[in-house]
Amino acid sequence: MLSKTNAILYCAALLRYSKWMLSPAYGHSSAGQFSRRWKPIRDGSRVCSEIALAFLLARSSAEQPLPDVGRLKSSPVLRDLRPNPIARPPQSSPESTVAQMYVPPGFRVELVAGEPDLHQPVAFAFDERGRIWVAEAYSYPQKQPAGQGLDKLVIFEDADGDGRFESRKEFATGLNLVSGFEVGHGGVWVGAAPELLFIGDRNHDDVPDGPPEILLDGFGAQDTHECLNSFHWGPDGWLYGIQGVFNLAHIGRPGAPAANRTTLRAGVWRYHPVRREFEVFAEGGSNPWGLDHDEHGQLFMTHCRSFWGRGGTTHVIQGGHFWNQANANYAPFIIGDPPAHQPRFRNYLLASARYDHGAGGAGAPGSDAIYGGHSHVGTLIYSGDNWPEEYRGHLFTLNLHGHQINHQVNRRTGSGFDTVHGGQDPFFCSDPRFVGVDLQCGPDGAVYFIDWYDTQHCHNPVSERWDRSNGRIYRMQFDPTYKPRKVNLAILNDTQLVNLLGNANDWLA
Repeated sequence: MLSKTNAILYCAALLRYSKWMLSPAYGHSSAGQFSRRWKPIRDGSRVCSEIALAFLLARSSAEQPLPDVGRLKSSPVLRDLRPNPIARPPQSSPESTVAQMYVPPGFRVELVAGEPDLHQPVAFAFDERGRIWVAEAYSYPQKQPAGQGLDKLVIFEDADGDGRFESRKEFATGLNLVSGFEVGHGGVWVGAAPELLFIGDRNHDDVPDGPPEILLDGFGAQDTHECLNSFHWGPDGWLYGIQGVFNLAHIGRPGAPAANRTTLRAGVWRYHPVRREFEVFAEGGSNPWGLDHDEHGQLFMTHCRSFWGRGGTTHVIQGGHFWNQANANYAPFIIGDPPAHQPRFRNYLLASARYDHGAGGAGAPGSDAIYGGHSHVGTLIYSGDNWPEEYRGHLFTLNLHGHQINHQVNRRTGSGFDTVHGGQDPFFCSDPRFVGVDLQCGPDGAVYFIDWYDTQHCHNPVSERWDRSNGRIYRMQFDPTYKPRKVNLAILNDTQLVNLLGNANDWLA
């Protein structure tokens, strides 16, 4: 634990670092890449010392993972969970992890894919045939030299519709620092900072039509665990994504002058796949990783909780200016540091979750033992047809340090929402290497989630610290109503597609 004095020093130094790093001293070069334009500062040595102290203290006080099986009794939100029912004793390391999972009665988690077929999964998506595409991120945490990218896009397919994804193929290799992607509109849309790429496959033969097309460049990559991520098709047809607070971006088409570029720090952005238009949807946040729309088109984002934002989930309003983790670099009309005579006055928007998790920031001391830690990754608002109806419309997010899935309910309050805990969390894993990264509803109505699987849980810029030998995909299903579903929306005519609009499973609708 940090002493009170060290905690104050850490927070002060980190805040100074945040404001320095996000200041105009970070510039954009004519080549579309980022460069530091160091400006003279009178107390430079002291700033550097404070930065070093901040990171040393942060490293020594990093939030520890909470995989202890004793939490099934000590945490009131986990007490109803039961051992995951498994068909046979574990035959492999991935199956051993599945045997260390706990779910509500009636539920089951099964292994979909694991090593040696899958490694370093950082993002995944379903295509119109129900196949699972996965980005394998070997480059992270360092951008590789040009032409030496290590990342891949791979495809897993359940050809006979029995629920087992028996085949794997590589679609693209040599990608560099992939952190998010989505499939649709004749290809794959890939985030590989500083670029947004399009890899065409208009004849659907699983072979790229050519080299990746650079649609935009200038996305931030100063902090590689906050690069553009959580790609998600909105109900309006736009491609949505997010970027974290310690990245500064000047986004535009390749070769665009500075005057034609859009500046973004933390925030939600979107890109229209037909009109090729880019815009910032909302500004603010911390290091977010997770986006989803509900059935009414409302957008929610999950992220690390912050003192300034209070909670770990945010209802995102178009054009909104939200808190950010650095509490700096707001629009001119936003007051981050209130005047002395009005110490509580701030006019940025807050997170919709206020109860939150974690011993620091907005979390009540000791609440990490209940809800897990401060970091949330992946956002799913359940709208499938496999889980019981009581879960429909509820938000689920992977709690990184808690090794659990947090369950939340978004309650309408005026023009916004109050995000509260759902009472019971539906998942816990006691394997200390489990690192859930994202979760989505599949065409069968079950919930799929990927596991980075590593002893390292928080971002570390040293490549050698990461275990590249493994990775998993799991499926969490409600057994009484689960049935595998073989789909191919590409072969349906217009009438058949229209008829799916009334389907209870939003994946089909």
